[in-house]
Amino acid sequence: MKKIIRTLTLCSSALLMLTACEKESTDYGKAPDNIGPISLSRDRIGTGQPFVATCPLPTGGENIASVEYQWKNGSSGISLNGQQEGNQSTLSLTAPSTAGEYELIFTARYIFTATDKDGQAYKDISTSKTYTVEACDVLNSFWDDNVATTLLNRPSLQKIDDNHYGGQFPDQLSSSTLNPPLITTMYTFSSDKLTEISEMETYTSTSAINYFKKYNLLSHRIAQLLGVEPTRETVTWANGNTELFNPEGDETYQTRIGEGILNHEVQIISIFHGAKTDMRLEVFTGNDGTSIEYMRTYQKAGTMQ
Repeated sequence: MKKIIRTLTLCSSALLMLTACEKESTDYGKAPDNIGPISLSRDRIGTGQPFVATCPLPTGGENIASVEYQWKNGSSGISLNGQQEGNQSTLSLTAPSTAGEYELIFTARYIFTATDKDGQAYKDISTSKTYTVEACDVLNSFWDDNVATTLLNRPSLQKIDDNHYGGQFPDQLSSSTLNPPLITTMYTFSSDKLTEISEMETYTSTSAINYFKKYNLLSHRIAQLLGVEPTRETVTWANGNTELFNPEGDETYQTRIGEGILNHEVQIISIFHGAKTDMRLEVFTGNDGTSIEYMRTYQKAGTMQ
């Protein structure tokens, strides 16, 4: 009997000790042990391209009153607006316009009902992701992107046929950088690969010389964009005569060319060969016979004649 009583006493003492330990462990606030990792919706990110960052929400912890989640730009420290849904947090982003290395930071702040073992009322746990942004080949795309990828970059594109999609987008050659006007843009695909983009702008002026200046300005901005001067610039008259375009021509020359454009007697073509992209700039009379169109065509480097 004494042996049985001793055994019961030992079991009772062990149970009391276990209960005390359990009570002690729940007296303190405790955050989850880890967080992350952050994953990105694209393997390759180009300048100006949209993408989504996702981070699983941590589980576990004790005596937690509330949790605050925060995304930050690691380079600038600017807070970003993410969304928590289910067991993850997501952040929709547009890549910077400058190529380089960038960082995202996701932090969960656990606010305790009681202080943790270090006497702190809350604890932050964080994870980060460094990602590379590449300079796009053309606008916000890479050559040979498929249709699906291009629609991620430009969701408002409308299908014209299997190989052509069109829309209105900000003009990157506009003098207005804060609020550039929209320009009619056409994307062309071959075997589901992006092969050409064209932008068409209808231009009207009461001054003939302005048509020359408009062309010259666009040519200058393309040269800046691609980092190269045109390899060929020709003026073709309605009678078949051809001459070289002279961007440095005097006022008499500018007026003569401008009047040729205004009177639908001139077509000018300039060709640029860049490292990633070739471009053709043209001014010509539209299909209606009255409008004057300035067209910019982009093609993969080495493919434009």
